[in-house]
Amino acid sequence: MTPERWERLEDLLSQALELPPNQREDFLRTQCGGDQNLRTEVASLIDAQERAPESPSPLAAVREVLAALETEYYLGRNLGGYQLEEFLGRGGTSTVYRARDMDSGHAVAVKIFAAHEIPPQDTGSAEVEHPNVAKILGFASDSGIPYMVLEYVEGETVAQRLRRSPLTQRELIPIARQIASGLAEAHRRGICHGDLKPANLMIDKRGIVKILDLGSAGGTAAYMAPERAAGKPPDARSDVYSFGATLYEMAAGERDFRMPAHARIPAPLGAVIERCMDKDPESRYPDAGALAAALDRLKPPSRLHALGSRIRWRPILATGAAAALAAGIAWFGYASRDAPPRFQLLTEDTNLALGPALSPDGKLLAYAANRDGEEGLDIWVQTVPAGTPLRLTAHEEDDFTPTFSPDGKWIVFASERDGGGLYRVAVKGGVQERIGPAGSRPRFSPDGKWIIYSTGPRGPRDRRAYRPRSIYLLPAAGGAPRPFHAEFSSAHSPVWSPDGRRVLFSGHIREDETDTWWIGMLDGSAPKPVRAPTPEPAGGFAFNQNSMLPQCWLADGRIVFQSHEGVHISLMAAPFSPQRSRFTGIPRRLTAGSELSVDPACGPQGEIVYASMRRSADLWSVSLGAANPLHPVTHSRRLATFPSLSPDGKKLLYATFGTTRSSAWLRDLESGYEHAIEGLHPLGLWLRQSADGSRIASLEDRDQGGTLRIEDIRGALVQAFPEVRLPLDFSRDGRFVLAGSGGNPPAILLHRAGAGRGTPLLRHPTMKLRHARFSPDQRSIAFSAQQAEEPHRTFLARFQDGGEIPLTAWTPATAVSAGNAEWSPDGRRLYFISEQDGYPCLWEQRLDGGSNRPLGGARAIRHFHHMALNLWVLSASKLSLAAARDKVVLTLVSSTSGIWMAR
Repeated sequence: MTPERWERLEDLLSQALELPPNQREDFLRTQCGGDQNLRTEVASLIDAQERAPESPSPLAAVREVLAALETEYYLGRNLGGYQLEEFLGRGGTSTVYRARDMDSGHAVAVKIFAAHEIPPQDTGSAEVEHPNVAKILGFASDSGIPYMVLEYVEGETVAQRLRRSPLTQRELIPIARQIASGLAEAHRRGICHGDLKPANLMIDKRGIVKILDLGSAGGTAAYMAPERAAGKPPDARSDVYSFGATLYEMAAGERDFRMPAHARIPAPLGAVIERCMDKDPESRYPDAGALAAALDRLKPPSRLHALGSRIRWRPILATGAAAALAAGIAWFGYASRDAPPRFQLLTEDTNLALGPALSPDGKLLAYAANRDGEEGLDIWVQTVPAGTPLRLTAHEEDDFTPTFSPDGKWIVFASERDGGGLYRVAVKGGVQERIGPAGSRPRFSPDGKWIIYSTGPRGPRDRRAYRPRSIYLLPAAGGAPRPFHAEFSSAHSPVWSPDGRRVLFSGHIREDETDTWWIGMLDGSAPKPVRAPTPEPAGGFAFNQNSMLPQCWLADGRIVFQSHEGVHISLMAAPFSPQRSRFTGIPRRLTAGSELSVDPACGPQGEIVYASMRRSADLWSVSLGAANPLHPVTHSRRLATFPSLSPDGKKLLYATFGTTRSSAWLRDLESGYEHAIEGLHPLGLWLRQSADGSRIASLEDRDQGGTLRIEDIRGALVQAFPEVRLPLDFSRDGRFVLAGSGGNPPAILLHRAGAGRGTPLLRHPTMKLRHARFSPDQRSIAFSAQQAEEPHRTFLARFQDGGEIPLTAWTPATAVSAGNAEWSPDGRRLYFISEQDGYPCLWEQRLDGGSNRPLGGARAIRHFHHMALNLWVLSASKLSLAAARDKVVLTLVSSTSGIWMAR
């Protein structure tokens, strides 16, 4: 049944119910004509209403029936690449579902608007980046059905919470502060909510408040400011009024707004509410920023936010089924266990938490995390399950993978500080002592005599060249590390057996082998290979040791390991016999889902702690102002790349890539409105905007060598270039295209309009050339070159349509490593990615306006040294930049995670 037919049903039914019963049959015969099905449907609904006389009104009953039909109609359907899985709720003009992004697998919320409704336009609310504002991911339509995609927030609304009881001041103040903080950011950007009320405020599973429906066009009468009821448009002060009405209901538990404030409300809070709800807009707080300052002056009990969120949510998360749902994971239990495990979230107020470890008695949890808006990871420790976190380290470089000593007094961790090393610190904090060279995943032997760890590529510092992985034993009492099974060309991920006599690890002896698992002994005897379960595809799982990493060894003999399955990482466990060096049962899944389950650690009572992580590769904007602030631009849940900006920095063209499709988007950065460029969505899409924003070039089948089209802003074809395989850039006048040759070593080709295949423009006998860009005046080319595994270098060459540019005409653009260079709109600067300091960071090189020769040295304008937000997990082909007068846009990978426990 279509939405139009539902609307026709409602109209006929409402008219029929107003008629006397003896006139309804003739009415339906006349109105339905030959549509016997429609007539039968309306008659059945009339009959249902006649049997439900207790309904408050006939029309309300009809609408409930139709709403149920509409809900069932959409469930299970695919709407624009989103599979609708669960009905969440209904508003006056829309229906909301939990859906699954078919490309990324992530959960989102999809709001479908009624067929007769005009969906709200994006007023810039998608640009409000704040932890207390639910993200708007986009507006679209499918087969004439308008819908909006939003961040999915799992939890309950404030309205649902208030059905149980009013909020105490201990609960209310942190919630109010979060609302004010998010709303203040919207007001700062000139955006009003328009319909602030308890039903539009969600409390997620961590106790974080999310403001929903920012920028709503309508309004709810019970919370509406008097001037809005008189027909005036919403502004910041009307939002403040709605905020006051919401605060009153939260504190008093009722909507009967009586002034002065209800006797239940403390006087300081009552004064804030009264000012919010003053009938004169001029007498209210001018915006949510001023209101937030007033709330900050209220003095609630200490640690209010953390305690409040634990009180509300931890009892819910402690239950097996509810916790598994909240964590987004599934448990496939062992036959020996009757009851499923309980899952519990252990960390709060952190963007990224990794590498958990439990103390020998299971009472303390250590992990690496960033807090308070910081990018770097530090070591934290807290009691299990809900203690106040204690910060043990505070360094500008990342500290990670902590582990407890067997006596529970020390924590050893890896760090990037001072070139990398292993450090130890007392559990209660204090001096941090370097005890060993750079390594990762240090682990104490059960008797406390040794610390075993891996070396090798840990991240960006080791990207430039291959470094073999090795395992070392470090005496816990001090001394030099010694190799563990040095005969392996690569060895990593060591795990102690519970008795400390053996070490399970992954590696290979010969260079031409892939990784498999081995059992090694401390006495230096020959290692034994680990045999896979029989049959090999046991329990529907192919036991591929090369894609699995051993993580910890439970006291009951099971091995817990990470399994890499496509883009997902799940945790599994299997019983193991160290004497026979083989598994004695089939592997069982511990976690499954779209998130990455990583870094599991085993506890003394069989509990497992791990990090549930999510990564996204979105476009971010780096301001070229003094402080170089950073702002996210996209929230596509897919890889967003190939950005190009108009010279004024207002229009952004970019592409998104999923597992099955790609899409092209044009976004207005001022309003936040964006739309898909129709017809440009196959896998392998490439696109770029000209320097002046007047042309768009696209190539759909770039891997096969297709036709590159250059179109004007109206979509009219300007020029077509056949057989372009690896496009890089095109000239503003549409006469030339730069492309990669795909040879060995790859060169840069020049395609001329009407000339067929490209001809060599830049090439080198041993260096690999890529990423070429025309200067804004089209007189020079900046391009990247790489010799073997050395860092990339950027060169400049004068461009003339006269054939190949000789090596003698190449000018080094910088004295530091440089790649993916992009011109500033005036041609006087190059922005590029450099690993000069060991990490891929954003750098700048000034140029002479006449000769394009470098002026002075290059400088870093934004560093990305941390796991939480970085460039290093992207391939070089995805590190394209876009530059405007005031900003640089580039793709960054952000990671978020929390620590969970499974008992």
